[in-house]
Amino acid sequence: MCHCIEKVFQLAVATFSKKTPSEAAKKNLDILIAQTNKLTGADVGLDLCSVLNSGSPKNTSDSHDSRDNYTHGMSSKAPVTYIPVSENKDVSMGIFIIREGQGIPLHDHPHMHGIIKCLKGNLKITSFTKKEDQHVESLPDRIKRSPKLVDKVKYGELFLAEQGEQTNLDPESGSCVLGPHKSNIHRVESVGGPAAFLDILAPPYNIDPPHFAEDKQERDCHYFRELSEASENPNCKWLILSEPPASFFCDTEPYMGPRIKSE
Repeated sequence: MCHCIEKVFQLAVATFSKKTPSEAAKKNLDILIAQTNKLTGADVGLDLCSVLNSGSPKNTSDSHDSRDNYTHGMSSKAPVTYIPVSENKDVSMGIFIIREGQGIPLHDHPHMHGIIKCLKGNLKITSFTKKEDQHVESLPDRIKRSPKLVDKVKYGELFLAEQGEQTNLDPESGSCVLGPHKSNIHRVESVGGPAAFLDILAPPYNIDPPHFAEDKQERDCHYFRELSEASENPNCKWLILSEPPASFFCDTEPYMGPRIKSE
């Protein structure tokens, strides 16, 4: 029997595999999104999640290599819990649970596609797309007067980004799709209570790959914060590369849903 979540994973692999021709990938993406939209919390064992049932934290040492940036060794309740579902060289799939009033700070997934499906509660997603035309001469005065900030602009650590429309999701909503460039920088927050969502990333994180690796493209998560400087376009914000807030960390729970064959 092929469970709904396993079918989603298989479709994700068929969509994002490097072996898939581009035209077939586009058709597969539509099928993948349609299938992902059918998922419920029960399909992934969310009813067995102890964070949602008791609110008690679990393992604060993340054993999922591609999620090291989300981990913190604290004994207090983590604002976010990550449940690894399945991963292979083409796709990673997991579940994030965000406690009431918490969120995942502004971050990116460079060179990666992302699909978010809300499984419980309500989510607010704020996304940005980096502007391609970054001109030093059009910098705000405070940035222009700071050699350090000008250098950050030159090295891509400080840039102008256009804010997209705010996306609000609940379990009845369709999936939110984030591209490798468009809307790739985003913040995810719970609204009015705890929330949970399925997160599909393709390709998976690839942090500091060894020189002999077949896949040498480095893909790591980066965090950003908004600067107060105004831009000529009211829909644009200046974003600067930064460490995540000290209050943000993630614990983990084991996946309790149907088993998935990753290969």
